Amino acid sequence: MTSSPRSVPLSAPLYGIGDGTYKTIGEEAGVRQLVDHFYTIMAANKPYQPLFNMHSSELHITKDKLARFLMGWMGGERTYQSTYGAMNIPSAHAHLNVTQELMDNWLACMTEALHQQGHAEEFCTYLITQLAIPAQRILQVSQMSQP
Repeated sequence: MTSSPRSVPLSAPLYGIGDGTYKTIGEEAGVRQLVDHFYTIMAANKPYQPLFNMHSSELHITKDKLARFLMGWMGGERTYQSTYGAMNIPSAHAHLNVTQELMDNWLACMTEALHQQGHAEEFCTYLITQLAIPAQRILQVSQMSQP
């Protein structure tokens, strides 16, 4: 007797394909919760304070911008541009002195926020690997822009 290969149900989202990542995170509510956790963790933990201090004092706008960016980036509705205008993520951060340590802390804080939401390790690893790509680009552009 041979066993058939285990197949993934058709309803299971595939990360990185269409809106699979967006659905896995929990769509808009999940993204906004992730962003809230992210900034709460950042504000409350000393290693993340320099990173937190780089953000606008209008935290509700900062949170909304990140949430809208992430929703579109993850395959959901793209509302960032209609609300805030066009943005090039690396260029928008070029005025900041982003160091390797700050980038690593940003990714670590996001990892903590994902774990706080209870996402599977496989999804957390996937998402942080994907977020590291624009984070690395921000680091490069920032370093090229510093005197």
